[in-house]
Amino acid sequence: DAELLFEGFLRSVKDEYEEKKLQYQTNLFVELMFDASVAVPLVNYYIKLVKSLTYQQLLIISAIGHFMNNKDIRL
Repeated sequence: DAELLFEGFLRSVKDEYEEKKLQYQTNLFVELMFDASVAVPLVNYYIKLVKSLTYQQLLIISAIGHFMNNKDIRL
């Protein structure tokens, strides 16, 4: 399964015209590959989802993630 996922990931990023997105796509893939609780179909879904987002959308999601993980911030 891991080989197929990696192969699918490589196919999904090979034609990426927004090179800045590659960092986010790679980080997501690495995180998902080392999380045994995430099923293979969900990994494929996330790869496709991230590919469909723009770089700006990924930045916003990343900023929200950092904000939500910061324990010093009170909502």
